[in-house]
Amino acid sequence: MIGVVYKIHTPKTEKIYIGSCQYELFRNRTNNHRTIRKDCNSRILFQIDKDCEITIIETIEYTDDRELLDREQYYMDLYRDIIVNERNTYSRYNQQERSRKSYVKNIEKNKNRNKKSNYENNIFYRKSFCNKCYEYLKMLECY
Repeated sequence: MIGVVYKIHTPKTEKIYIGSCQYELFRNRTNNHRTIRKDCNSRILFQIDKDCEITIIETIEYTDDRELLDREQYYMDLYRDIIVNERNTYSRYNQQERSRKSYVKNIEKNKNRNKKSNYENNIFYRKSFCNKCYEYLKMLECY
């Protein structure tokens, strides 16, 4: 895959934001930054200047997401004094891995839980329906 490491900067401040993504997603990612998302520190720069520039620092061919994140971390370390990023890429990578593992682990568990609850609900419905039928028939003195 091909990825990019980019920076967001503005002439109004020396602060910058370093990010990375797949090349195909670069346009979408930059549009996300421009919407001033609450969970991304690039919003600090867009609050200062709505017309921030987004510049590709490096284009990289990679096979594993970790390679792209390593290059992003390299630039974060290089510009350590002026970046607005709060987290390093390793914590983000570890968080993504934990999320993936948790998702895969819980797929079967959630499927079984949903089946069980549907089954239990069905039995409960049948019992209550049968009890009502029985009471009705008893009332009619047919049973």
